[in-house]
Amino acid sequence: FMQLFIVSNYSNTYYFANNNLQHFNFNAEEQFLPVYQWARDDNKKVSCLDSFVEGCSPIPINSMCAVFAESEIVGLLAKEANPGDIVLGCVHSICRRTAVFAEKITPARPKVFFSGGLAQSEVMRRVLGEYMKDAEIVTHPLAQYTGAVGAAVLGYRKLMRRKRNHGA
Repeated sequence: FMQLFIVSNYSNTYYFANNNLQHFNFNAEEQFLPVYQWARDDNKKVSCLDSFVEGCSPIPINSMCAVFAESEIVGLLAKEANPGDIVLGCVHSICRRTAVFAEKITPARPKVFFSGGLAQSEVMRRVLGEYMKDAEIVTHPLAQYTGAVGAAVLGYRKLMRRKRNHGA
């Protein structure tokens, strides 16, 4: 059998598969897996998550645990399910769980700022909005940098605390 892993940050969608054992024979100098861009039947490359799932129907991913979800996805691939349908099912699963969690901690009709690389995806925003019903989902064109900016701020604060504590 073959496992297929699909990785996307919206603007770049790649996959890698364990279809070649030599790909998994790493030595200390290798730091990456061979990755490929998905191609449609006409061999046109697909690099955007929205394009990848265009025209697809979500296959429900019911497992709550990532390990069990992976097994569920591997089983779907073994049954030759359309990868786009599987990915769209994952989008729905993630958005459904996010909405359930958010409903517990947010007021009625919340305004939600969606950040990270997937915030650029119209599909992610639309599906999240469907599950969050009354929420206003907002984002920013530079939302993919939120995590990096936050990490930089935390790193700067930590550095300043060290300087204060060590008199530097």
